[in-house]
Amino acid sequence: MVWTKAGTTTLTSAGDDLDITSMTASKFNVFLSHIFKSATTIQANMTTDNNTATDYAYRQSQNGGTDSTGVNQARIPTIANGGNSGDEFTIRYGCNIAGEEKLFMSWILSRGTAGSAGVTRVQQIGKVDTTTNTGQFTRVDFNNSAGGDFAVDSNISALGSDLTPSAGKPTDVQVGSRLEETDTRKMYHKVDVTGADVSLTGLNAYFKFNEASGDLINHASNVGSTDEIAGNGTNSNVTYSQTGKIGSTYSYNGTDSKTEIDTLIPTSQTGSVFWWWKSSDGIDVIWGWGDTNADTFIFQEGTGSGESFTIYARNGGANKWWAKPSSNISSPLNTWHSAAITHDGTAPLIYVDGVEGTTFTNSTDKTWWVPDFSGIDNFSLGFERRNNGLHNYFNGNIDELSVWSRALTAAEISTLHNSGTGKEINSDVWKEEGT
Repeated sequence: MVWTKAGTTTLTSAGDDLDITSMTASKFNVFLSHIFKSATTIQANMTTDNNTATDYAYRQSQNGGTDSTGVNQARIPTIANGGNSGDEFTIRYGCNIAGEEKLFMSWILSRGTAGSAGVTRVQQIGKVDTTTNTGQFTRVDFNNSAGGDFAVDSNISALGSDLTPSAGKPTDVQVGSRLEETDTRKMYHKVDVTGADVSLTGLNAYFKFNEASGDLINHASNVGSTDEIAGNGTNSNVTYSQTGKIGSTYSYNGTDSKTEIDTLIPTSQTGSVFWWWKSSDGIDVIWGWGDTNADTFIFQEGTGSGESFTIYARNGGANKWWAKPSSNISSPLNTWHSAAITHDGTAPLIYVDGVEGTTFTNSTDKTWWVPDFSGIDNFSLGFERRNNGLHNYFNGNIDELSVWSRALTAAEISTLHNSGTGKEINSDVWKEEGT
């Protein structure tokens, strides 16, 4: 929250008006006023945007005494001691949010008659009704309603601040703390993200699987993606709130559990997919794009402690390439593992538990990637879509799946694997909650 000067006015000649006529509009304001009388008594009153209708109300206490109130007023008084004052200092905090009543909280100090020993203090709250003040005010008027004048050097200064976490968030707030943007009712929760970061360039979608019900929500926009192409996924027969690699995840039952994401169709000839999984049995499809005879998907094949993983790129049922790790990788069932497939426009690579290793069983054209398949229009989790049919349902868990329009580097994949502990894709430590 940064405060900047929104306007200031200093009288160069005595008069009844002390105004900031073109104040910078801000959601929050602090007004500092120092007013002198030139001769006889003065009575200062504050209005906004030169509005003199009976839209104001206030409550105040002088020197800790009984409250006095005013409703349906044409101003808010700003000076204490019944107007019999010679030197007044006021600090006023105001909320200046469009569509809301304008609220003020003030502390007023008066030295009283010149040369006297006493001082007067006033605590005051006030408001301006929104029925005629729906926007942000950009003018503040201090007007004298008594017989004297405001003296030369009387001053009013305004500071303004906008609390906009989405544009620039504080950096000195403790992890676990929360701040709220009051005009939108959005809350921002600071999370602990440590270690090296992965560049968010090309992040199309990021699914955390932390939902307790409903759809699978794409979090790419919340971590700063500028080229998001995916929407949310529709879940069917998944079990929510299971223990994930990071946070929670879903359980797929191997029979009819599935997630469908129809809008996640990459347009780049390069790309990557990274994910965590834990399998409960043998041959299962983890994710894939597919429709009619055009398929590209990954599945885990084999059983026991020696598993191998294969990526198919098929067009019209014919293999363009068929890649797998260089050798079987020990990946026992019911244990979390990470995997990634990358494509740099020339050839794909497979990583399992952060380790690169690819051999090609078939390599008709290793340059083929998702945009080359004319029939693909769906991204599927937990099953294979082929020839408009559903096959090979996955039995186990999937977590922290991300889709990119560029080839991740070996170092980035190692960071995401993070020696087996995993790392959230998040270089922005604020998570948005609310609407």
